[in-house]
Amino acid sequence: MTDKTAADDALDPVWFVEEHQLNGDWLAIDRADDQDEAERKLSHFENHLPGTYRLQRSDW
Repeated sequence: MTDKTAADDALDPVWFVEEHQLNGDWLAIDRADDQDEAERKLSHFENHLPGTYRLQRSDW
């Protein structure tokens, strides 16, 4: 087991669930700390709300 420092945490990407807006922009509507959580949130939005959604990583 390794100890993570605050600097290590700063390097970890954050995942955003974004919704496509009518004006063409993408608006972050939720966030997750890892890809699995982000994909679960994305699936929830796609299955329960109308609209177009995507995942975006903070380091992309």
